[in-house]
Amino acid sequence: MKKFLALVLTATLMVVFTNDAFSADKKKIMKYGKKLYTTHCSACHQMSGEGIPGAFPPVAKSDFIKNNPKIIFESIIHGNKGKMTVNGVEYNGVMPPVKLNDKEIAAVTTFIMNSWGNKGKVISPKEVKAYRKKK
Repeated sequence: MKKFLALVLTATLMVVFTNDAFSADKKKIMKYGKKLYTTHCSACHQMSGEGIPGAFPPVAKSDFIKNNPKIIFESIIHGNKGKMTVNGVEYNGVMPPVKLNDKEIAAVTTFIMNSWGNKGKVISPKEVKAYRKKK
């Protein structure tokens, strides 16, 4: 019985200290993601997520993100340039890549996808890592 309890405790601790545990506490992820968003994204996309009409597209209630949530990964990792239509408005600008690690990208993406009327899920660092490997 002691060996079983030790095994269960060890397995529990392993889960708690892996990236999988990152997705377990949405409240903490959202707080961390908001901090990252404030630092790296809000100057253009605004704290409200509404962007600046004609210059920087909204991430709030964004059909562009809703139709392709992984565009957030792509835009952070590779940047984004050229024409895009978001919520019926055309934008033609440049977003430089942002130097964030997989955990940071997962947190800021989770924050964006779950704020301002967006309906999303918790993104794990593993999903970001898998995306990087494909590209």
